[in-house]
Amino acid sequence: MNNTIAHDDGYFHLGPRGWSRKDATPFPWDRIETWRYEMDQPSPAAKQQIHLTRVWVQRTVPESERQSLHARFGEAVAPETGKSILVQCRI
Repeated sequence: MNNTIAHDDGYFHLGPRGWSRKDATPFPWDRIETWRYEMDQPSPAAKQQIHLTRVWVQRTVPESERQSLHARFGEAVAPETGKSILVQCRI
């Protein structure tokens, strides 16, 4: 059995067209939120441990509009049985 360790990290951005992933600047010009993404999987048999942390918000966009985009496009990482997702907001 191969006991490799998987790791991935980067940034997801929510904008009017939905979610996009871009890990380096310049980030999308039309983003309204940026979320830090970190994933670790200690072994092939283990669930992915995913941490999503909101690290930036376009303050000129009302909260109701951000909520509407979340309702329309879901979250940056969809829940699945093989994933354990922790969502945090710094902003």
